[in-house]
Amino acid sequence: MVFLKTKTIEEKIKLAKTSSDIKIQTQLSRSYQINVRRALAKNHSLCSNVANTLLFDPSTNVAFHASNNPNCTQKRVFLAEDLAHKCVKCDVDELTIDCDNCHL
Repeated sequence: MVFLKTKTIEEKIKLAKTSSDIKIQTQLSRSYQINVRRALAKNHSLCSNVANTLLFDPSTNVAFHASNNPNCTQKRVFLAEDLAHKCVKCDVDELTIDCDNCHL
């Protein structure tokens, strides 16, 4: 889906949050932008295959949110020290998040 390459990060996040198209979800799951993948992991229309893939995302932040997605059918054990990091459970909307100026 070449058209995603022309989208801004805001447009990708909006798509990630709302799309029920498996092809779009699959492409967004491969984004190098963590906030795009994190928004996708929270999408309640996320197909289970993509949710299960995101469960093992290299970013614990993304994986944690995928684990809480009702369409995720696999389980993952997270290390206590991974879950202790403030960014992992952060619930700030991906469209407004500003990690560099985080108040936490």
